[in-house]
Amino acid sequence: MHLDASVVSRFLSGRRIPPRSFITGLVHAAEQGGRPVSRDTYEELIRLHEAAQSSSPYVGDRLSALQARNAEASVRIRELEAQLAELRSK
Repeated sequence: MHLDASVVSRFLSGRRIPPRSFITGLVHAAEQGGRPVSRDTYEELIRLHEAAQSSSPYVGDRLSALQARNAEASVRIRELEAQLAELRSK
């Protein structure tokens, strides 16, 4: 992952909210560097990121938060549909 230093500076200073890909990229870089991130820590990072996006004054940030929630809901729906199909086949 390569980003301009000024962009990263804005993320780290709190002036801008990074995209989720930045968060997941940091987690991946930490793991590649021998610093594994626990599932609980990862989930907390995502929760905090979503909270920041949802409370942002920028419409684009709020839209990104809604799109992420929609994607997660779609995954959950597919999981539940698979479970239901499995139960019906028994």
